[in-house]
Amino acid sequence: ALHDALLSERPDLSGTIYGVFSLGSGIYPQTFCFGGKHFDELFSALGAEPICERFKHNDRSGISADDAAAEWVEGWIE
Repeated sequence: ALHDALLSERPDLSGTIYGVFSLGSGIYPQTFCFGGKHFDELFSALGAEPICERFKHNDRSGISADDAAAEWVEGWIE
C-alpha cells in the first residue's frame, strides 16, 4: 500500500534521507530482495537521498534479520 501510494501521489522527498533493509531468499536469485530494490529506486526517483547502500539480507545466510539489521544500523547511524 505504501509503495502504491508513493507511486501514485509522487510526493517531493527532497531533503529526506533514507535507508532500505531488504529481505529475500537466495533460493530465488532472479527476484532476490526485489521489494527493497523497488522502494530504493522509488525513493531516489522522488528526490530522497540514501544514507547508505541498500542492505540485502538473505534468509539462508544463517544470520537472523534482526541481528543483521542491528549491525547495519550501527554502521550508518553515526
